[in-house]
Amino acid sequence: MKKLYYLRKPSSLSPIKKLIKDSNENYDDIVVIFDYDQTLTQKDGVKGSARGGEKSIRFLNWLNDNNIKWYVNTARGSGSVAAIATSMKNFKIPFSPILIDPTQTECLSPKPGLGFIGIQTKHDGVEIGLCNNIISAGYDKDISTDYILSKLKNKPKLLIFVDDNSTNILNLYRYFHNKPSIDFYGVIYEPYKDAEEDHEATMAIFHEEVESMETKRGDHFPEIEHINEENNNSSGGRRKKTHKSKSRSRIGNKKKISRKN
Repeated sequence: MKKLYYLRKPSSLSPIKKLIKDSNENYDDIVVIFDYDQTLTQKDGVKGSARGGEKSIRFLNWLNDNNIKWYVNTARGSGSVAAIATSMKNFKIPFSPILIDPTQTECLSPKPGLGFIGIQTKHDGVEIGLCNNIISAGYDKDISTDYILSKLKNKPKLLIFVDDNSTNILNLYRYFHNKPSIDFYGVIYEPYKDAEEDHEATMAIFHEEVESMETKRGDHFPEIEHINEENNNSSGGRRKKTHKSKSRSRIGNKKKISRKN
């Protein structure tokens, strides 16, 4: 089963908990992957913080308390993972105790005071950076996700990928389309502030590419369901709302996209 969701700002990441619970999968069979910039973090001018504040941090701690595997897949580049780890520590964003390295070795420098040191490797010819539960292969997020899966003893039955960049979600949808044994939930997280203009352009391209794939290849894409904290806190079922396709009318007026992870 493949599903697409749209998480509107200013929601925190907490509605993802309901997706996990409603999936009826064992927690051991679930993997959650988050983008970093604009997804786990937000910026007000030059000052950064955890996006969604304490609500998001409580959700990440809930993942840890329930031994749910989760990872950070950033597009900054393979050499940035140590800086991401430092940033997470400064923003008080918890790490997952379940690391990517099967030996569960932390990427800490043996020398006191030097902090984190990323590890470089290659997968399918692409350079990848690793540090704790953080991975990066730039915008080759399908390759970095495949690397994570290759290191798991048991493959998940459900993978949830959360990213503010809809192009990344589309690429991961394509990747999991060819893996029927794994259910995929792609969550487009509406950007916080400074990527709003780019977001409109990427959503337009997203709809254009979906339309093209449906026409040329006969692929059927699921409707995009809207989720928010109101849905998450309600006692009833999640309300379903189709993401409007009005953005397709803007396709002819594409903007140059400065891609952010």
